Amino acid sequence: MEAMDFMDPSQRLRHNILLAAGYVLIAIALLLLTIILLFVSYGFGLQNGKVIQSGLLFLSSNPNPAQIYMNGARYSSDTNSKLVLPEGTYNFDLKRAGYRDWQRPITVNGGAVESYVYPFLFPVNLTANTTRTYSATPALTTESADRHWLLVERPDVFGSFDLFDLTNPKQAPTVVTIPSSVIAATVGSQSLQLVAWADDNDHVLLKHVYGSNAEYVLLQRSSPTDSINVTKMLDLPLINTDVRFRNNKYDQYLVWNTATHELSQASLGSPAPQLYLKDVSAFESYGDSTVLYVTPSPTDPSKVNFDLYDGSKSYMIRQSAVSSTYLLDVASYNDDLYVAISSSDEDAAFVYKNPIDQINSTQLGAAVPVQVFRIKNPTYVSFSTTAQYVLFENGTQLATYDAENQQGFSFTMSSTLDTPRTHVSWMDGAHLDLVSKGQIIAMDYDGQNQQVLVSADPHYDLAFDQQYKVMYAFVPSAADKSQELLTSTSLRTPADQ
Repeated sequence: MEAMDFMDPSQRLRHNILLAAGYVLIAIALLLLTIILLFVSYGFGLQNGKVIQSGLLFLSSNPNPAQIYMNGARYSSDTNSKLVLPEGTYNFDLKRAGYRDWQRPITVNGGAVESYVYPFLFPVNLTANTTRTYSATPALTTESADRHWLLVERPDVFGSFDLFDLTNPKQAPTVVTIPSSVIAATVGSQSLQLVAWADDNDHVLLKHVYGSNAEYVLLQRSSPTDSINVTKMLDLPLINTDVRFRNNKYDQYLVWNTATHELSQASLGSPAPQLYLKDVSAFESYGDSTVLYVTPSPTDPSKVNFDLYDGSKSYMIRQSAVSSTYLLDVASYNDDLYVAISSSDEDAAFVYKNPIDQINSTQLGAAVPVQVFRIKNPTYVSFSTTAQYVLFENGTQLATYDAENQQGFSFTMSSTLDTPRTHVSWMDGAHLDLVSKGQIIAMDYDGQNQQVLVSADPHYDLAFDQQYKVMYAFVPSAADKSQELLTSTSLRTPADQ
């Protein structure tokens, strides 16, 4: 048997110390590697010796792609990209050949995700082409919510419309006429006013005003002969009556008696109105059962309550002084319910998020606004088509709240609105438009990137096709001021058409 070589005690101690030191170094290296991996995975980095956390930025454009310039330097990728950037504020510039630049500073917050998918690039050169000439100014024009159909009331025949299919712009319009049996005959002055399109984009609710009377007519676009007189169907009075769709359904209605302040509901299947709410001074509905309304305070005659009804119970959101005009709107964004309220006599406007949940919360017990704007005597409120933004306005004073990023913006427009316009309009889910000095002006929801487009008549809203490739506007004829021209303007360069 071969003899074993044993180390002496001092050698064995030195060996164990070296072995332990090796294990310690390996453990430290693994720990450092783990920390570095976690550091990187959570978006941290080092900059000038300081720990900086990165954020994620989504950047897109319409049309796409566009070149990205960050702080004046060309970025490595184009739009429709994810950018991982150290926290900080950057100046971005989006460029595409033949289009106007889109610019804005963007603050990237460490560990956060920022999304800017709305930038709209307008062509440098815009040409308005005449689509149709009208011998006189149309009294009513309206576009369906899906931007498929454009109705233009014909000046020569009351209750008759040109129907344009915006998905097939080369096709001549068809004529849609409300049957004479549906609408009351009158020899005096009369007008048709838009109430709303139903969500099927086939039915349009119109208010027929004649003398001191008003009736409501449901025009069916695809089959005009099936149009009905809602006032007669529901057996409603011709005065002091306000009729609206319930949940945007063509066969369901909310009926408000402006004299008794009673709000009822009815349907074509059950036409007898059923009392829904009492003491309603103003209201806006959402969905099948939610109603935001103003009602007199039961304890103070100089006050009113802004209440939210969920179909079974009313919750007081806020109390305010009695006013001549109340501003109300309600919408849902990312499954959260947002409420926007103010009045024309206030110097503030309020945005609430899930106020009923707040009221029912044992911690809060009351509705607390997520945004308060200091805007004097607001006259208009509206959610964008996507409900991400809500707008308050008084003349050139605007305020918008971004529900996605939980930010509020207040700004003053440099342009004034041409009469008879009283407020700006939502061009899409993130852009505003107006007519000033006879020119269309478009801008981002926060007033940035204002662009002057083409001429337009301020009496009419703009219309767009479903891809926002073409814009439709009315403009007085230069050759004959009595005529009105329906124009179409491509929002794409020839290379992109």
